Amino acid sequence: AALRDGMVCLDGTSHDQLRKGGFHYDKTWNRYLSVREAIWEVERRVERGWRQLAVPARTKQEYIVEEDRMVTRLIKRLRARTASGGAEEEQKKVEVDPKTDKRVKVCSVALVDGADRGGEKPEAAAQEACLPPTPDKSTSESEGSASEAEPFFNPVMQEVKLLQGQAAKLRAAIARR
Repeated sequence: AALRDGMVCLDGTSHDQLRKGGFHYDKTWNRYLSVREAIWEVERRVERGWRQLAVPARTKQEYIVEEDRMVTRLIKRLRARTASGGAEEEQKKVEVDPKTDKRVKVCSVALVDGADRGGEKPEAAAQEACLPPTPDKSTSESEGSASEAEPFFNPVMQEVKLLQGQAAKLRAAIARR
């Protein structure tokens, strides 16, 4: 870079870099002025948008074309993922417990297992196999019977009970009016 009229003269590569950085050279002022956002900032925002499945476009036609390309790439990626992992992985059966709205693993025990249990019904054998192990009574007796009587503290259930009580009070107050 050389000095000319008190201003640094830049070579072509520096000039191109400044233009990509959002600057414009004004000959009348003999200065570079910031007029837009840097190209690499725009590219970074566009890349983040692609990861979030957004479609960057300036016109409607560009949006339609880019959206089609994005959906095609997404479908290819998902098909490749399901083709590689879905066939090898065993599908585990899961049911939703209507009382708690939580997922419950379904235990699959062959009906032949019932014959091994001395004539016990196969359904009972399957049910017993799915139950979690029960705690040993000798350990629970040593802890004391008071711990068995206390329910497990669930803050969500406590909050639900509190809200239900408040709702019942409000309904009663409205009914009195």
